[in-house]
Amino acid sequence: METYRGTITYIANKRGFGFIRLDDSEETVFFHAGGCVCPANFDDYREGHVVEFLLTDDRRGRGKRAIGLVVR
Repeated sequence: METYRGTITYIANKRGFGFIRLDDSEETVFFHAGGCVCPANFDDYREGHVVEFLLTDDRRGRGKRAIGLVVR
């Protein structure tokens, strides 16, 4: 699988999800707390963090979703 890089543009800590804007694109993708790897604690993620991740199909059919997030 290809690794992507982007910046967290929105995060809803209490609800456990957020959105990432992909580098070199205006496209945004969804991520969920369960897809976070390093740091493992979702509360440590902030808007503006640069992250690397994998993309997979959203299980609800809403496009792509980021998994395996690692803050860089």
